[in-house]
Amino acid sequence: MKQAIAIGLSKARRAGVPLGGKGSRSARKVDARRIHVPHVKSRKRSAAARRRLKHEPHNTVSRVALSRQGRRVARARRRG
Repeated sequence: MKQAIAIGLSKARRAGVPLGGKGSRSARKVDARRIHVPHVKSRKRSAAARRRLKHEPHNTVSRVALSRQGRRVARARRRG
């Protein structure tokens, strides 16, 4: 029963019918996720980062070094 109501409300929202109330927090999160626009990196920023990396010694930006740094950051994040 609740699922049927939720489906009806969802269809009404998509059709643009004004509905009262905010809805539950989880429902708002789902709606926000549905309309989320993927993050687009700035061309200027990525070009600047690439330029800076070209001036770094090879061993600091090698695949192994980047992987090591990523694991270290992830480990620190887990310790929180």
